[in-house]
Amino acid sequence: MLTVINPQKEEETTDSFNSFLHLLGSSVSLKGWDKFKGGLDVKSNATGTESVYTVYEGHEIMFHVSTLLPISKENMQQVERKRHIGNDIVNIVFYECDKVDSTTFKPSMMKTRFTHIFAVVVYCKQDNSYRLVVFSEESVPLFGPPLPSPPTFYDHQEFRDFLLVKLINGEKAAINNPLFAQKRERTLEMLIKNLYQVYMSEINKNNMLYRRAFSDVIQDVQSSRKEEARRAEFVRVGQTLKLKTILKGDAPTSTVTTGILKRE
Repeated sequence: MLTVINPQKEEETTDSFNSFLHLLGSSVSLKGWDKFKGGLDVKSNATGTESVYTVYEGHEIMFHVSTLLPISKENMQQVERKRHIGNDIVNIVFYECDKVDSTTFKPSMMKTRFTHIFAVVVYCKQDNSYRLVVFSEESVPLFGPPLPSPPTFYDHQEFRDFLLVKLINGEKAAINNPLFAQKRERTLEMLIKNLYQVYMSEINKNNMLYRRAFSDVIQDVQSSRKEEARRAEFVRVGQTLKLKTILKGDAPTSTVTTGILKRE
């Protein structure tokens, strides 16, 4: 989320922008934050000490606010700030003006491969209203809700609901773009591989059988079945021979062979 003030200094903000942030969500301390963090650092305050967070219709949202992200004096390119704002699919650009039609924002001002939707929010001091203009890449399918005509909101709570729904739907529509689809597939593939490795390592600790190849297990099963069949055949043949011996009277259980002399 960016704010435009003329003239603007680094980290400068206004009461109107702060009111807009308060309208969107709650200010939260990042250190120790245990909910959705949106890629922000919650251990060492490397991405600032605070941010703006909200939950809308089951969607957790952590805003990347330009005035809350730290500025590095050593890094003139401000890579850390660009890493978050520049990689967001949807960006909000906040203007504050005295008249409604005093903005001249152009998406070409922002050089980014990932941001596909710009929501330009114009706060007009004159009548305490918000005006919304949405720019999107041609590859992004149409998404609702449609902007009213004129796209001016005097009810601030109504504007909040409309803006959040519009941005959530816009991000979902943009994700179908081939650029994000390929990245999503690679991410899912990496997650599945990682889950498989973790799962198999746990199984290997608990059961040595899973360390063997599946083909080896099949061979062992087949070998055990052959051994059982061979034993059963030996028992059958042995019982047959014993039966023949008994019938001939040569078996130890026969009364004919219990004497000293053996029958020929």
